[in-house]
Amino acid sequence: MPHPTSSTHRRFGPRGPNAVAILWTEPAWSLAMAWQTSYLTVYLVRMGLSPAGVGAAVGAAAVVQVAGLLMSGYLVDHLGRKTVIMAGDFIGWVLVLGLWVMDPRPLMLALGVVLLNGFAFVTPAWNSLFAEDVEPARVSYYFLILQQLTLFGGLLVPIMAPVVARMGVRASGHLALSISWPLVSAAWLLRVLWLRESSVGHAQRAARRAGTHPPLGDRLRAGLHGANLVLAGLRVLIQVAVGLWATFAPLILVAHRAEALPPSTLAFLPLGSTVAGGLVLVLQRRWRKAVPARVMGAALVMMVAGMATVSLAPAGRLVPVLVAWALVAAGQALFWTLHTTQWMAALPDAARVDVQAWVGAVSAILMAVLAPLLAGLIPYMPRSINGTWTVLTAAGLVVLVLGRGQLRSLSRRS
Repeated sequence: MPHPTSSTHRRFGPRGPNAVAILWTEPAWSLAMAWQTSYLTVYLVRMGLSPAGVGAAVGAAAVVQVAGLLMSGYLVDHLGRKTVIMAGDFIGWVLVLGLWVMDPRPLMLALGVVLLNGFAFVTPAWNSLFAEDVEPARVSYYFLILQQLTLFGGLLVPIMAPVVARMGVRASGHLALSISWPLVSAAWLLRVLWLRESSVGHAQRAARRAGTHPPLGDRLRAGLHGANLVLAGLRVLIQVAVGLWATFAPLILVAHRAEALPPSTLAFLPLGSTVAGGLVLVLQRRWRKAVPARVMGAALVMMVAGMATVSLAPAGRLVPVLVAWALVAAGQALFWTLHTTQWMAALPDAARVDVQAWVGAVSAILMAVLAPLLAGLIPYMPRSINGTWTVLTAAGLVVLVLGRGQLRSLSRRS
């Protein structure tokens, strides 16, 4: 039963679990992330931060993220999921966007990258709060809507194409940030008012105070065996692949030694995501009766195909890039919806945050190593680094095939 003060008894805001309140406020983040996906790294470079500087900032952010992830279980146990999430989102979003608007010097931009990516360590608590106090049959539905909001959030970004062509990347980027800051700040405030600690969160804090909360080692062992170990391995590989793709793909698209696209054309990339959103809506009606591992496998094939298309596309051609972007976006949406739904359902309540945190720490360590290395290659061999995230995604497909028996047994139990 939900706790008396849990999200199902919210006094203000939309009725229902925390997932509903999050979905109502997610469009503000979707718009901000859509611009960032297309333009952020290009904007950072045009503002004076070198590709190597971007890589160093992402690497430093990963170090911050590792420290935060290793502490997140302790913080959640003592402060609660909501408090950790809202503090992290304030520093990583509200503060960072304000910093970039008010002081867009390269040093401040780099600091913002560190905070934005570093304070993503709240993601395990975020996933847990989103999935808890929700009827099991509706968890995948809510995660699907979340992915759709992320994909369709880019519908307004193509409007930026003439703005970028006329004003340039620097001025148009500052304008986009100036619009995103108040929108995200208002959405953050609504979440402060609307979100409630979950019943699982209340139970775990009560168990800690009573001295009955299992030790960390026991919690990790309970959440890292069988199907959960396969899902954890997939999480690491695809999280790193997607993180590197999101950071460096836009730079490859405008690099003279690679795709050589005009910066204004990057505004059309979200059109690929919109097509992907429609594709996911069509496919989701079919996957409900399919084995989740097969759907995740199909999603990873789509991602590999999209990433490989960028490597093979002729320079200066936008259409192949849009097709690639659509394939990667659709694959991500399908994969993350099913993977996160399965993982949240399979992890024991007491281990849900800790396992995600330690798995995320492994991903962050890999990002800390790979991001600076790849950034150093962009001025010389930009196309070559595209193979890194393609290989990581293909490795995820291999892990999925090898672990399909474990995942099939998981789907039968759920």
